[in-house]
Amino acid sequence: MFQKNDAQLGYRFLKEALPLISSYFSGEAVELGGVVTPVGEDSDDESTKFAEHIRFRHAIACCTQLIPIVQRIESGLSSLTETIRTETKGVIRGRLDIPRYVSRRASSFSWPKTYPILVTTEVPSTPENALVVRIFRTLTQRLSNSNFPPSSAESLLGRRYKSWILGRMKRDPWTAVGGGSSLPRLYLEASRRIARRQTGNERAYSDLVDFVRDWRLVGEDLTGATSSERFVESMLSFPADEIFLDRIYEIWCIRSIGQAFLQVGARLKDGPAPLIESRRRPIYAFELDAHTFEVWFQRSLPAEDAEWMYESTGAALRGIPDICVIADNSCRILIDAKNRLVTGSTRSEETYKMLGYFENFHSALRSPANWGVLAFVSKNGFSRSLRARNGRRLELISSHPTNAGDCLFASDIREILRKWMAGLGVSFGDPESNLI
Repeated sequence: MFQKNDAQLGYRFLKEALPLISSYFSGEAVELGGVVTPVGEDSDDESTKFAEHIRFRHAIACCTQLIPIVQRIESGLSSLTETIRTETKGVIRGRLDIPRYVSRRASSFSWPKTYPILVTTEVPSTPENALVVRIFRTLTQRLSNSNFPPSSAESLLGRRYKSWILGRMKRDPWTAVGGGSSLPRLYLEASRRIARRQTGNERAYSDLVDFVRDWRLVGEDLTGATSSERFVESMLSFPADEIFLDRIYEIWCIRSIGQAFLQVGARLKDGPAPLIESRRRPIYAFELDAHTFEVWFQRSLPAEDAEWMYESTGAALRGIPDICVIADNSCRILIDAKNRLVTGSTRSEETYKMLGYFENFHSALRSPANWGVLAFVSKNGFSRSLRARNGRRLELISSHPTNAGDCLFASDIREILRKWMAGLGVSFGDPESNLI
């Protein structure tokens, strides 16, 4: 027996997977449209929809925190002094612009007499105010891409927040503030000015840069790793559908697998890659004992190796496991993350689906060095092991939905990797101390 995992049970997975998930909304370089798909692979519409989904949900959660910060900033706006050239008639009001006055004196015969002057004025074009405008533009763009039903709570909130932002951008002081620089650059400049006490209204502006950091609007290389309980709570503050929670669990499993590689002594060669690029490059690449290991997300198995074809089109029956670990570009562990709360002892439906991969792609997966893993959710440490006559293994493991201390996933996947790699002739070194 099993039941679907709900949003409350997804809290732990979202919180612990944030370092990977935040690649969907950190910075402004990630493009959801026009993603290049390698020849021979289907476009991953599901991944694109999830990216739009989580960025939209993230934008709504951001607005709930940003609006009161902006309102407090407006009550004590920072400014810079700027000297402008102008003219006054009859009476000198301001500082006389002597070079201009001298150069024009012989040719100026107007009455009343016109004087060129220099006037010092305050303008709101500071880095911290430009940061507000840049955030406005970023969130407005993301709130424009909704795949939620028009009458849903998410869509209603999105339209309300977008209207609020657009209204603010059309009024003073924000109409006079440019936001041409990148968000990371403005974040760094604003942080420096706040540290030097150059902004005034320091509490509100400090909350602004804290907001950018805690809500993952720039990458961790600029802000340092953060973990915000409020962030996760806001992301799950309204009901999440099954597809959203399933993908969160898949990403959590990827990160846990990456940590397991470090714990068996592998060296991180590359990654983590942004998840939106998962069809083009592995999320992680590791090295150990002259062997290379890649962790792929939602990568199709080779279509040319498929045994089954559609009679009507001749197209191969494709297989796309959630996660694929590839050793030396040949041997694989196929991993399917099943966000189902397991309460029974048998998992025949999911087991036969995994075995279907090995049947359909027999020519590529016949070797005993190709294994399978099914990762469920369980409160009682559910696990099972199956072994084929040729030595190939299928492992059924689980993760605890709420309590990391009771979760056996990390130790189980680490031992699975160790046994699989030992069968490939890998010698193990000292575990890496850093986690990813």
